[in-house]
Amino acid sequence: MAEHNQLGSASFFTSFPLFTCRFVHVGSAGVTRPERPGLDLSKQPPAVRLNKELDFILTFKLKGEDLIRESGIPYTIVRPCALTEEPAGADLIFDQGDNITGKISREEVAQICVAALESPYATGKTFEVTLLTCIPYFVC
Repeated sequence: MAEHNQLGSASFFTSFPLFTCRFVHVGSAGVTRPERPGLDLSKQPPAVRLNKELDFILTFKLKGEDLIRESGIPYTIVRPCALTEEPAGADLIFDQGDNITGKISREEVAQICVAALESPYATGKTFEVTLLTCIPYFVC
């Protein structure tokens, strides 16, 4: 049953060859960090520091991303930093490489997902996003 859950969504979308689909997945910033050599965990967000105690949640999120990439479905993977209830409208930073930390509103993430569906340039991309004020030089 677990295998069906992991692959069910991907096989559903690929079963409609005439239907042009785009899949936007909201993951999590930090998914590649728990296994990164030389990383100072004391400077990482709680989910990265506590990945093992949280039943390897980030590890499994990364495996889910890998399944999406391997599925052949046109995809975009959005990796927001910590989610907040604040309204959208702040200046944002987009990055790749899974290095940024910070926070972002859920409303902003929803708007990014819609924009990703509308932009052909977002297809096949994975990126992280946070508030501009949350770059490492500022305190969030």
